[in-house]
Amino acid sequence: MSYHDGSVWPHVNSIILLGMSKVNRQQEAKVVINGLIAASAHFEYDRLPELFCGYDHATGRPVKYPVACQPQAWAAGTTLVFIQALLGLFPDSLNREIYLSPKLLESVSDLSIGSGRLSLTVARHNNHVDVTIEKNTTGFSVMVR
Repeated sequence: MSYHDGSVWPHVNSIILLGMSKVNRQQEAKVVINGLIAASAHFEYDRLPELFCGYDHATGRPVKYPVACQPQAWAAGTTLVFIQALLGLFPDSLNREIYLSPKLLESVSDLSIGSGRLSLTVARHNNHVDVTIEKNTTGFSVMVR
């Protein structure tokens, strides 16, 4: 367990995500996003902490770094970068242009909502998006618009 040796910093991963999505590496970015989403499920309120220990999957879960801040603003901003990376959203203020190259996650599994869980699959067919609810134990109705 080390602060700078083998630890996972969500905000550093968000910078990496922006770089990957900017050079059209959305598939690789999705791997990072899915990994961070999966890790977040092991922390209070499903929030990413400042950092966590980067052990391999043999532990079965990420290991909390004892003095990591949670919540922490850098880590909280990571989820906003997920959206930017998935949209491939890059504004160019000087040329007054916005570049979009949207990519979807194939599925979102086991999101914590209230006291329940939600899993869904999203697929795009031309200009239409299909959403399949795989599991919903939230007690909420899911409305797709």
